[in-house]
Formats: sequence, structure tokens, C-alpha cells
Amino acid sequence: MSIVEAHEKGHLIRNYDESTDKLRAGFDISQVEMDEASLAALERNLENPANQFVETDEEIDSEEFRDGYLHNYVFTGDEIAERMSQLKNYFGFKGDEMFTKEHLRYAKEHYVRDTGLDHNMKLFLQGITKDTEDTFLELINSYGI
Repeated sequence: MSIVEAHEKGHLIRNYDESTDKLRAGFDISQVEMDEASLAALERNLENPANQFVETDEEIDSEEFRDGYLHNYVFTGDEIAERMSQLKNYFGFKGDEMFTKEHLRYAKEHYVRDTGLDHNMKLFLQGITKDTEDTFLELINSYGI
């Protein structure tokens, strides 16, 4: 829970919403995959956070929902910054240490298992591709996170 606490407190300290477009350059959101079960669970949680049973016949376009969730939440400047901070905390960074390709590769393979917490980090890490990883590394190392 300390990971979630640090993430949420970070939102009070840092405001990177105006940097969304610049920070998104480190990602290819089209490569992020959400399976149908994940979409359904997320949809239920967002529409009904109290987890009360609600029956509906309303059909929701999964692709539209996915795109909205990723573009309007996971890959906003504020969320990108906090997830970058989570990665640096995962490795115990202090000060101006450099986040490298080796750190990124290790995190992609081990972060969720090691921490026992996904908190959309799987989606976040999927968005960092071979084509965007150099830009991601430049951003995580230059944005004062």
C-alpha cells in the first residue's frame, strides 16, 4: 500500500497535466492490450465504484471505452509522471541516478510480480515499445521525477 500512497501523494506535489503531449511521446498507446475480462471489470468498477449489483442492457463499445480509459487516465501527464516515479522508487533511486534500458527491461518483466501490485503498471509498461523506449528514457531522466 505504500506504493499507492506515494503515487497518490505525488499527485498533490507534482502537476504534469500540461506536459501530457510531451510525456506521451515515450509511449505507443496502440500497443497496449486490454483483454475483454479486464475491460468488463474496469467498466463495472468505474460505473459502480460501490460494487453494488446493477443490471443493464446497455452495450458499451469496448474499443471506445479502452481508448478513453488509456487516453484520459493512464496516459495523462499526471499519471505518467507518478508511474515514472513508481519505477524509480522500485529501484531505490535517489537524486539524479539514470534510469537505463536495463532498468526498463527488468521492470517490464518483474515489477508487477515483485510488488504484488499492478495498479495499471502492466498497461503503462506495455506502452513503452522498442520504437519509444529511447524517448521514454530521455523523459524519465530529464523531467525531474
